[in-house]
Amino acid sequence: MGLLNYEGIVEHNRNDIGEVTIRREQPFGIPHIKGETLRDTLYGLGYVHGQDRLFAMHIKRRAAQGRLSEFGGESTLETDLFFRGVGINRTIKKVINNMDDETKDIIQTYVNGINDYVHSLPMLPIEFQILGESFEDWTLEDCISIELLLNLFLSLDFYYEPVKDVVREKYGNDLAEKIFASREQHLFEKTYTLDDEDLKQENIYKEFQQEELDLHAENLRNIHKIDKTELLENFIKMTQIELLEKNYSQMKGSNIWVVDGNLTETGKPILANDPHLDTSIPSFWYQAELLYTHNGQKKYTIGTTVAGMPVVCLGRTQYFAWGITNNMADATDLYIEQVDGDKYFHDGKWIEMKQREEVIKIGRSGQNKTVTIYETHHGPILPSLLDLQDMENPFKYKQQYSFCWGGHQVNNNFIQINYKVLLSDDLDTIIGNFRQMTDPLINIQYATVDGNIGHISTGRMPVRTDPLNIYPWDGTQHKNDWVSFYHGTQQPQVRNPKKHYLVNCNNKVASDNIINHITATTMTHARSYRVSNLLKEQIQKGKKFTVEDFKLMQQDRVDSYCLETKQYLDKLLENYPKYFSNDQKTQKLFKQMVEQIKNWNCDMQKTGEAAVGAAIFGIWEQRVLVKYFSKITDNEYFNHRVSMNLMFDSFFFSHIKDLSSGLRTNEFYCESKTNENRQDKCLYNVFEALKETIDIMDYFFPNKPINQWQWGNIVSHEFVQAPFSKTPLQPIFGVKRQGAGNRRTINVGGINLALNDYQSLYSANFRMVLDLSENGKSYYVQETGQSESIFSPHYTDQLDIMLKGEYIEMKFGHEQFEQGYQQELILRVKKPKNNQDL
Repeated sequence: MGLLNYEGIVEHNRNDIGEVTIRREQPFGIPHIKGETLRDTLYGLGYVHGQDRLFAMHIKRRAAQGRLSEFGGESTLETDLFFRGVGINRTIKKVINNMDDETKDIIQTYVNGINDYVHSLPMLPIEFQILGESFEDWTLEDCISIELLLNLFLSLDFYYEPVKDVVREKYGNDLAEKIFASREQHLFEKTYTLDDEDLKQENIYKEFQQEELDLHAENLRNIHKIDKTELLENFIKMTQIELLEKNYSQMKGSNIWVVDGNLTETGKPILANDPHLDTSIPSFWYQAELLYTHNGQKKYTIGTTVAGMPVVCLGRTQYFAWGITNNMADATDLYIEQVDGDKYFHDGKWIEMKQREEVIKIGRSGQNKTVTIYETHHGPILPSLLDLQDMENPFKYKQQYSFCWGGHQVNNNFIQINYKVLLSDDLDTIIGNFRQMTDPLINIQYATVDGNIGHISTGRMPVRTDPLNIYPWDGTQHKNDWVSFYHGTQQPQVRNPKKHYLVNCNNKVASDNIINHITATTMTHARSYRVSNLLKEQIQKGKKFTVEDFKLMQQDRVDSYCLETKQYLDKLLENYPKYFSNDQKTQKLFKQMVEQIKNWNCDMQKTGEAAVGAAIFGIWEQRVLVKYFSKITDNEYFNHRVSMNLMFDSFFFSHIKDLSSGLRTNEFYCESKTNENRQDKCLYNVFEALKETIDIMDYFFPNKPINQWQWGNIVSHEFVQAPFSKTPLQPIFGVKRQGAGNRRTINVGGINLALNDYQSLYSANFRMVLDLSENGKSYYVQETGQSESIFSPHYTDQLDIMLKGEYIEMKFGHEQFEQGYQQELILRVKKPKNNQDL
C-alpha cells in the first residue's frame, strides 16, 4: 500500500526472457525499459503497467467484458448489459483462436510481466482493498478486450443514427442533413486534410457524380416507406439514452499536424499531436521508452502506451514518428429488423435468430441477472443492449434495432502491426503494415528522419451500397448489407503532399471527390480550420517553423468559428435595446456585455481581460443552443442531442450569419413555450439567452462587476478516478482545476452543454511535439501522472505542468540510457542453485 519499489533486482522463472533493465527518469517516474529484444522489453512494459496502473486495467477489463456489477451492484447493471450485448467477451475468444502463434507469444510475454509483478506483491493496492476486490491473472483475452473497447469507443456513429432519423421523420431529409452537416454543401467551411491534388497524386480521386445522389435518393425513398413511429418513440423514451450520452455522444477527438523540412528551420519534419479523451486519474496514456536490438541494430521507441496492451500508440523511433486522431469513419450501423417471436424477416423469409444467455453477477450477494441476447446476421438486437424495462418481454415491439460493428470480425491485428512497425526502418514496409491494420479506425500522420511526411487512414471500413446514408438501414433486404471492407490501398492517404504540410483535427479527411466515402458523419472543422490558418499565416510570412511554434499552437484557445462570425454576431447584438425593458440598470449591464463581446478576440482564456468575453460567449452559446428544437420530442434530454452535438456547429454559425442579415428569424425550429406567439422566434432566443446569461453570472459572481467575470471560474477540469467519483472518497482520489477553452479550440475544453454544470468532460490528455532533425529536441507531457496510487509522487505531478503549457523533454536512445537515471530495477531469470548450496 506504500510507495512502489522502482529499484533493486527481481528474479523470475521465465527462461525465455533475457535480462530487462528498467530505469526511471526523475522527477516524473517515466520508465526506460531495455532488453535484448523488443519482445523482452514488452515483458518489462507489462511489469511497469502492473506497478503503476493495475487497478485502472482491472476496471477497463471489467467494463469491456460486462463485469462491473460484480462490485458495482445494480448501479452498473445497464453498462454491463450494454457490453454483454455488444459481445466483446464473446468476440475475444474468436480473435485469439484466429491469431498466429507469434502474436500470441508477443502478447503472452507482456501478460507474464503483469502477472509476475502482481504475484510479487504482499498485498494488492489500496483501491482493491477499499472495494474488497481480488485480482485475476491477466490474460491474452484481457489484452484483446482492451483493444476492442478502444475500437468501440472510436466507432461513434451508430448512436446518432436514430437521433437523425427522428429529425428526418419530423422535418424531412433536407433539414436533417443540414443539421448534422452530412453533406459537403452544408459545412460551415471546408477544411480537408487531403485536398483534391493529394487525391489525384494517390489515384484516389473521382469527381463526385450525380449517380451517387440518385442512388442516395432511392435509398431515402425506401427508408421513408418504413413506418417507424413506434420504434422511434420507444428509442426516445429509452432509459439508457443518458448512458449512451456519457459514453458516445461527446465525440472526443484529437489534433495532429506535420510539416516537412521545406517549412522548418532545421530542414527536417516536425510533428505535433494531442489526443482528447475524458479527464481522469490516472490518464488513459502511459509514457515509456523501449530499447532493444533487432538484426544487430540498436533501436528505441518512445511515446505513450495504453495500460493493458503491449503497444506504443504514438511516438517515435530512431527513424519514424507518428501521431493519431479518430478518423470518425462510419464503422457501425443500426439495422431496422422486422421481428416475430424469435424470428426476423430477411429477403422474403423468416429466419430464426441466434440466442445466447448472459449471466451477470450482481455484487457479492450471490444474485445474478440472466438475460437472453438475440442476434440477426447483422448483429445483436439493440433493446437487449439498451432497454432494461422490457427484458421479460424483449419483443413487445415488432421492429427492433440490430447493431452491426466491424469489431466483431476475427482477424484483429492491431498489436501485431504495431510490433512490426516498431522493428522497421523502411517507410514502404511501415506504410504497407498500416494498410493491413484492421483496427482501430484512426488517422495516422507521420514523419521520417530522411524527410518524408504523410497521412494514412487505417482500420476496417465497410463498403455500402449508399455511402451517403446517415440513418438506420432497412434490415429486411440483402442489398443493404455491408458489401465488403475497403482494402488499405483504397483508404485516404498521401505521401509527401505538394503543400508540404498536413492537418487533421477530426475534420472531414477529403472532399466528396474521394473515390471511397468512409463517413457521412462530420464533426466541427473549427480546430483544423484554426491550425490550418495559423500554418498558412506563417508560411505566407516566409517564416520557418520551430518546435516552439508548435508548442504555442497547442496552447491556442481562439475559437475560429466565433472569430469567423464575429462581425455578424456584433451586428446582431446591437439590436439588444429592442428586446429588453427600459430599466436603466439592466440596460447598462446589457450594454457592457455587448461591448465586451465587441472588443473580444474570441480567445477562450481562463483568466484576464479575454476571459470576460469568453465567459459571456460561453454561457450565451449554451443558453441559445438549448432553445433549438426544444419541441422536437417531449424528452428534453433527447432534444439536446440534436442541438448540442459537435455536428450542429455548421448549422448554428451559418444561422448566426443569416440572422444578422434579417434572414431565418422566425423558423419553426426556434419555437419554445416562451416565444410561440412571436414572429421573430429565432431573434428572440438570441436575446433571451443573453438575459439568462446575466442570471447565471449572478450565480457565479454575485455582486461583482463585469470585469471580474472569468471563464476559468465557471468551467472546471475535474479529474476523477473510477469508481470513486460518486463516493465520499472523491475528494481524496479526485483533483479539480480551472478550465478554459471550448470544444472548438485547439487547446480543447469540452463541456457537456446539456448538463448545465460547466464541468469539462474531456481535454488534451497528452501532448507531444517531435523534431526529426539529428540534434533536435522532442517534447511530451500528459495529464495527471504515471501512477494511479494516491501515495505516489507521480499521481498528478505532470498535471500543473501541462495546464501551464509546459512540456517534458523526451530523453531517448541507448547512449542516453547508459548515462544513467536515478532509479534502476533489473528483471532477470533466477539462477539455479549449485551443488554447494544444496
